[in-house]
Amino acid sequence: MTNLNSKIIQIVLVILGIVLIVGTYYLYPQKKLEKTEATVAKTKDKDEDKKNEKQISSFTNVEYTGFDGGNNPFKLTAKNANTFIDQPDIIHMKDVKCWFYFKDNKIMFIISDLGTFNKITNDMAFMDNVEVDYDNSLLTGDNLDVLITENAVIMYDNVLFQDEEGTLTADKVYFDTIEETIKISMNTNNEKVKMKLIK
Repeated sequence: MTNLNSKIIQIVLVILGIVLIVGTYYLYPQKKLEKTEATVAKTKDKDEDKKNEKQISSFTNVEYTGFDGGNNPFKLTAKNANTFIDQPDIIHMKDVKCWFYFKDNKIMFIISDLGTFNKITNDMAFMDNVEVDYDNSLLTGDNLDVLITENAVIMYDNVLFQDEEGTLTADKVYFDTIEETIKISMNTNNEKVKMKLIK
């Protein structure tokens, strides 16, 4: 009988050991993963709520007008715009269009998916799918900064310039609006600006 009792105890201990191993290495990590996923979802919800709390207001079909450093008028429009408590002078925009009207009757037209506008300085930043159409030339890239306060226009990241004379590829194009000079560069010294002329 003691032999039978000892076998039963051994079987119970083996089963208990298997249950502990399965629980430790399979069930516990699953519960922990579910708990972690729930925590991440709650954190995302809280972050979204905080972002919405920081948002002052939202607008649709907005239009801003002003003048650049050379006293040329501009018009800036967006389908959607938001302002936030921590930056009340910065307008965050979607589906952005901008027109600069120059004294020589030329117009520079800019479009982008996203943008920001500083209501105090008139500085602008255009992001994602940026296109600039000016004087029968097309300039595309990822980012464009129109810095009225610095009299500069800077396009950077994946810049492509096209006109009837050819194409040019660069990382950065810097235009000084007062001196009317252009500096074209790459991010690293060992890369060269790529240009193709059409004859």
